[in-house]
Amino acid sequence: MPTLLRHGADPDGVGTAHPVFEGLSARQLSTMYGYADLPQSDDPVLRFLGECMRGGPVGDPALAETAIRRRPHHLVAAASDGRTAAVRLMADLGFPLKGTDALHEAAHNGHLETVRALIELGADPDRREPRFHATPRGWAEHNGKRDVAEYLATVERSR
Repeated sequence: MPTLLRHGADPDGVGTAHPVFEGLSARQLSTMYGYADLPQSDDPVLRFLGECMRGGPVGDPALAETAIRRRPHHLVAAASDGRTAAVRLMADLGFPLKGTDALHEAAHNGHLETVRALIELGADPDRREPRFHATPRGWAEHNGKRDVAEYLATVERSR
């Protein structure tokens, strides 16, 4: 999406209307994912989410509750992208960590620093996600992220 916007795509267009985009425009998506150099939405909650994705600072911490209600899985997106500062900030703000696939996503994508941070924040290295019934280490191994898999092997309790 950032590449398309940087090359002239309509920031307010609906694009493919694929469900993964949740009906949001490119402008709204670029705002909530923290791409400050791209067109921004006026929605204060999307701006707050973007500030979180950049690792802060956040302009109005009072928006955290509303942001969590609208996008409780936003911390998972940060973990998947390896945005460690964002993960730490969102965890501090109350975004849910337990019962999410944040650790799985970070492990799968090979983000060792983010994986370490998630473990420090209390993510469960033994949690099996419902689709494949695999642990984060299993996701790392499947995707060839050896350093992450080796680290997770040292912190798992089920070994």
